[in-house]
Amino acid sequence: MMRPLLAATIVIAAILNAQNADSGESSGAILCPKEEGKLPGPYVPTTQAAREIYQAVARARQVLRSDLQTIVVDESDAWGVLQVIRGTTSDPVGFSLEINKCSGQMFARGAL
Repeated sequence: MMRPLLAATIVIAAILNAQNADSGESSGAILCPKEEGKLPGPYVPTTQAAREIYQAVARARQVLRSDLQTIVVDESDAWGVLQVIRGTTSDPVGFSLEINKCSGQMFARGAL
């Protein structure tokens, strides 16, 4: 279960970024550290990439629900991806995923 302050932050950001969340656009410029032997990031530069990663993980874990809407929230250095009741941005349901834009590292919360 998400902490109340984090949940409230995600909800507020989702409301403020509602148009951007579904546009598939990249977020503002983010500088990713160069790691030896790796291609430079960001590895997850757009909302569409974050949404597709979320859907793949949720589908594999059998928690992707077609009756819910998937939203992507720009959290500066990461994407917050979660499912909400259609037509709302204030009622997170079940599984959520935080995806680091630079590394692609994921942190899951909720029903797994």
